Amino acid sequence: MGENMLERSERLESSPTPPIPADNSKSSIAGAIAAGEPAAIEAPISVETKEMLKEEIDDTPSTILTDLYGNFSLLGYILGGIFMGMLLAFIDASLRSLSVGPIVLAFFLLEKSLYAEKEFLIFFMDIIKFSPVPLLAALLLTNIPVRRIV
Repeated sequence: MGENMLERSERLESSPTPPIPADNSKSSIAGAIAAGEPAAIEAPISVETKEMLKEEIDDTPSTILTDLYGNFSLLGYILGGIFMGMLLAFIDASLRSLSVGPIVLAFFLLEKSLYAEKEFLIFFMDIIKFSPVPLLAALLLTNIPVRRIV
C-alpha cells in the first residue's frame, strides 16, 4: 500500500517471466493439436495484471440516500428521498422561471445534487460552502427577464 508507482514498476520489470515452450510437447497448444488431443487454451496473464487483480477497493462509494439509510435507518432513507424530491422540484420550477436569478440558483443546485456518489453531510456542506456567490448572483439578476426564443 505504501509502495509508489516507480518502485512497483521496477519490481514488476525485475520479476521473472515464465518461459514459453517452443517444442511440440503436450504443454504447448501446437503439441496438443499434433497429438490429436483437445488443447486447453489459456490466455497468458502478465505479472502486472496479476498484481492489479490482487488489489481491492478499500471502501465502496456511498450515495446520498444510502448514507442516510446507514446513519438514520429507514426513516432517514424516506426523509432523504422526500428532501431530494423537493429539491429537484424546486430546481425544475426555478429553471422554468422568467427571471435570470432563479435560473442561476437552479444551475448551482443542479450541479450539486446530480453528483450522487457522496455522503449527505458533504452534499449539505458543499451547498453551504459554495452558496454565497450563486445566491448573490441570483439576487443581483432577479430583475433581469429571460427572453425565450421559440
